[in-house]
Amino acid sequence: MTSPPRNTVLISTPYFPPQAGGVERYALEIAKGLQQKSSFRVVVVTTGAKSGTDLKEVYEGLTVYRLGYAFKISNTPFSFRWFWKVKTILNKEQPDIVHVHMPVPGLGDIVAFFTSRKKLVVTYHGQSMKKGTLLSDMAVWLYEYTMLPILLKRAVSVVCSSEWVRQHFLRAYRHKSVTIPPGVDTSVFTPQAGVVRSPSTILFVAASLSRACEYKGLPLLLEAVNEVHRRGIPVRLVVVGEGDMKESYQASVRSEGLASIVYFTGRLGGMELSKAYAGASLFVLPTSNDSYPTVILEAMSAGLPVISTMVGEIPTMVENGVNGFVIEPHDKDELVEKICTLLTDPAKRAEFSAAAQSKISQGFSWGQRIYSYEKIFTNILSPRRTIVHCLGYYPPHVGGMEQRVQELATLLASRGEEVVVLTSRMGTRARKEVQRGVRVFYLRTIEFAHTPVTPGIFYRLLTLPKNSILHLHVAQAFFPEMVWLAAKLRGFPYVAHIRLLLEVPSGFFGILLPIYSKIVLGPVLRGAQKIIVLTPGYKDILYKRFGIPQEKIVVIPNATTFTRVSEPRQYIHTPLRILAVGRISVQKNYPLMLKVAAQLKKEYGLNFTLTIVGTGSSQREIEREVLALDIEREVHFAGELRGEALQKIYKESDLLLHTAFVEGFGTVFVEAMSKGLPIIASDVLGIKDVVVHERNGLRAPLSADEMSRAVMRLVNDSKLYADLSANNLRDVEKYNWNAIVDQTLAVYNALTP
Repeated sequence: MTSPPRNTVLISTPYFPPQAGGVERYALEIAKGLQQKSSFRVVVVTTGAKSGTDLKEVYEGLTVYRLGYAFKISNTPFSFRWFWKVKTILNKEQPDIVHVHMPVPGLGDIVAFFTSRKKLVVTYHGQSMKKGTLLSDMAVWLYEYTMLPILLKRAVSVVCSSEWVRQHFLRAYRHKSVTIPPGVDTSVFTPQAGVVRSPSTILFVAASLSRACEYKGLPLLLEAVNEVHRRGIPVRLVVVGEGDMKESYQASVRSEGLASIVYFTGRLGGMELSKAYAGASLFVLPTSNDSYPTVILEAMSAGLPVISTMVGEIPTMVENGVNGFVIEPHDKDELVEKICTLLTDPAKRAEFSAAAQSKISQGFSWGQRIYSYEKIFTNILSPRRTIVHCLGYYPPHVGGMEQRVQELATLLASRGEEVVVLTSRMGTRARKEVQRGVRVFYLRTIEFAHTPVTPGIFYRLLTLPKNSILHLHVAQAFFPEMVWLAAKLRGFPYVAHIRLLLEVPSGFFGILLPIYSKIVLGPVLRGAQKIIVLTPGYKDILYKRFGIPQEKIVVIPNATTFTRVSEPRQYIHTPLRILAVGRISVQKNYPLMLKVAAQLKKEYGLNFTLTIVGTGSSQREIEREVLALDIEREVHFAGELRGEALQKIYKESDLLLHTAFVEGFGTVFVEAMSKGLPIIASDVLGIKDVVVHERNGLRAPLSADEMSRAVMRLVNDSKLYADLSANNLRDVEKYNWNAIVDQTLAVYNALTP
């Protein structure tokens, strides 16, 4: 019996092994993994030698076309012959997916030019290619504002090598992008038996010692090593790499009298490179322009403490004071101090070494990256199901739930899913929009008792394609019963995602909620094929209240797109800056928060400000309460903040205060964690699993006395404050969108539409 033909992936990369470099290794590992471990056949198109003949060969089991180039501009090879050569290869190989590695211009742009939009995937490594040289930066600017956007817009999916690149340099393409960072082969990069670490050896590794790669920081490192040597501290620098600046660096070393302590090995790879890591005691990369350097992963895997800079994703790789140090780019004095600290403190080196290896063991294997690419390519080629998100409110409506659903829908679309959102639109005519690859139907609605009543949703549900999966977000009435009824009539599978259990009465009709939950919501939840909850605490509640078996329930938390700060907090401002973020509604229990503020002022004499970020139906009532409690000087209403403005106010505050009666999850906690902001929150369902008492915050009963005491405890205990901040920065890493999208897709894949 013959096996079915394999789909072909054609990978275009500007350089490919045996040439050394992070992009080269990334492209090779993904190509080899897909060829060996998936249903895909892989063909590679890359550059060859200058004025050399074109070559087709088999390299590590891969068919590789190496195309000679005519000239180089900066570090970019090019040939006009590539147009017809690439066209010929594409016609011969007939790829089902074309995967282009960027940012080096030229070959990738030509390959993409001849490729259908429906099968083009782009992986972008690094940030802007600008290096600070006027002439070359003008050319880079021209490319990045003309040709590069055309390429990225054509792609059906964009893969970023780091979350920093996705959130900043390529933020315009977040709707169809995903992050797959480099991995490391822990079987190769590991402490070597028989190789003794030199206690004074610093290792520097770069793919190229060319002028175009000066941003890696070798000139600065040579100056720093010279200063360390002058202080009388034993030091030895090993430089791995090859390029047109090598002789210049060697001449500089000789002129400074450093030839006896600085060694240039040339290009190393495989076990030779592994031995270089194993023989050093410290790895230093003082780069000024990087994304997610593979060499840092290799060094950590080999058990080396790392000194690097606060650029790109490096602060998430190197935890300052845990497995190494991160400094500002170009700061020679700080670089010297950190090198001296580690060279003269063997105990700290050993501590950092163990932490580095521990971090790598948490999940940096190439196998995970290969599987992620296989899923992207498979989704693109598979018949597309339709994922339909149904929820009462959606942006531009303000709210944490709405923003989380928008982010999830956008990321699902970036993975190749067909995504539709059915939601409400108050008062005006219905309309359809396409937002970052997601079709959003805003349906005409009237609001009754804080509930969006949207009659048109039932018709929309009945007319969906037969291969649809419904994803119901439970936070208000009306939408759940419409989804349940349409699923019964059309046979759609549906997932019920508990964003908030309907149990906090508000307004005159709030007394009907318990009846609604028992008579209507119960059958809706029992009819779902899967139920997603945000924290484990909800599993028992659903079983006891609605009889939902626990094997039907999946825990998938929320996440944040906020940038994680690198340093934990060490001190509190005067006056103390308390922050509250959330919709001003009954559920959030702002009256209790104001009582806490009044008690802090009148009983403890605390000098503080309370900034409330958000708007809502209860705002006027809360403003009146502020006046009644005589705390108008302390309490400030900032209104609705988003994006950088919201991140800025988290960063500038001292603690997050949250007094809600109940929470589905509380994304504000994860946002606070990303900024190292300690949390004080009510000890209620939905919060207990996120705010761990005395780990990343303090929980207190719904009492002004208890909560004000918790605030004062943080104010008076600087060690506790610093520990909570540091733990927040560690714990926030598990709340990432890539993992959440993976888990959500697993739920969909378990259903049979």
